[in-house]
Amino acid sequence: MEKFIMPNQTEIEKVGNLFKIIGDSTRLKLIFLLLEKPKTVSELCQTSGCSQSLVSHQLKILKDNYIVSSSKQGNFVTYFLIDEHISILLNICRTHINEKEN
Repeated sequence: MEKFIMPNQTEIEKVGNLFKIIGDSTRLKLIFLLLEKPKTVSELCQTSGCSQSLVSHQLKILKDNYIVSSSKQGNFVTYFLIDEHISILLNICRTHINEKEN
């Protein structure tokens, strides 16, 4: 096991901010949908049941915080998770909550 090193105040604030960002249920739903595969706003609207304006607003927040990115192909913009860290974090959280329920 690695030796624990107390994070500094800046790191604490950044970790807290990350949990605030992914803690929103709409953003969390979008993240889970993007874990499956990259999707367009239209696909995210269909699968999440959220309006285009809500999805676009939440994607902007996720993009501004370096959780998702996008690529444009013609008229279509596809969104995807930037890296695997969010996936790892969410899998650990799911494991934690599921072991507490059993």
